[in-house]
Amino acid sequence: MWLPVVLVVAATLPGRIPLATEPTPVSAAPVTPAPVIDAAPVTTPVTTPLTTPVVGAEAVPTNAVPTTAPHSTALSLEVGIDVPAAQRLPMASTRLELDWRLALPASAFAGVGLRSGYSFVSGEVAVADPVLGVDNHALLMAHRIPMRMVGRLGLNGDGIDVGILASGGADVALIQAQSFGRGGSQTAVMPAGSVGGFLDIALGDALSLGVMGEWDSAVADLAALTPGLSGDLSALRLALVVNFLFG
Repeated sequence: MWLPVVLVVAATLPGRIPLATEPTPVSAAPVTPAPVIDAAPVTTPVTTPLTTPVVGAEAVPTNAVPTTAPHSTALSLEVGIDVPAAQRLPMASTRLELDWRLALPASAFAGVGLRSGYSFVSGEVAVADPVLGVDNHALLMAHRIPMRMVGRLGLNGDGIDVGILASGGADVALIQAQSFGRGGSQTAVMPAGSVGGFLDIALGDALSLGVMGEWDSAVADLAALTPGLSGDLSALRLALVVNFLFG
């Protein structure tokens, strides 16, 4: 009985029932790629700065050697040795000098200044006198302080100063002398002077070292103090110099 009913129902059903959950196919439109355009390179203009010529300016050569003008003021300290003209012992000496200098054409310079210092003379020598005979142990000691004006003339180039110098004035001397059993001391002010040369080498803008040599002349009158004993205090001075430069 049930079988005929089932067959009748199956015969009446359609061939395909669409499901609500099945997706509806969508046709995709073809995608056309955009054409590639070659971009031109971007160039930034370079601006060259304009130079304005300076009227009246002279070109400075790159290989020019700088010249150094002498300083207007110099304080010099000299430490040296005096070799006496007479038969006496070499002794140390010092000088302190203050110079004012003026630049001259052709790298030359001139200077004028003041000088002082200290020298010591000592020695035992043999002396002769027409009346008293010979004394082999005549003694002289002298402390000498020069008070001088000094002048210089020199050339300056490449940090080197070279030139001549001369000084003149008076020396104050404290002298002790003895000969033929007679002796004594005196303080004398005597004319004195010197002449010589110098060489200085710059070590910086405000300092230089150098050497100098001069003949320093001074003579004291000892005739009334000790007969037959020479009062010649002259000496050859050789010294090292330190210059402190200003201005």
